[in-house]
Amino acid sequence: MFDKDIDSQDDTLHIFRSYYISNTYVRSLDPKYRIKTHEYQWILNSKIIIEKVPNDENQLEAPEYQLIPFNELYAYKNSIAKISNLLFILKSSIINALKI
Repeated sequence: MFDKDIDSQDDTLHIFRSYYISNTYVRSLDPKYRIKTHEYQWILNSKIIIEKVPNDENQLEAPEYQLIPFNELYAYKNSIAKISNLLFILKSSIINALKI
């Protein structure tokens, strides 16, 4: 999505909610722009149709997280506990930018 298309869908999609999305484009992704091994890109624009999946249909379940404050991370140094994702927030303004 670009420019005005973003504004037209502002606050439409919410994390961990399910939607039917139609009228989109799927195109091959130029290898020089690939971050992962994905070969295609999904293009959303102002013509997309977004409908919430009704509550009586299957929904994706939100994952459960165990948040560890940075000052407690050292305690896990010699642990066998798996820490799969690390996110460090250096400035509170990043939170606003990412809308976390």
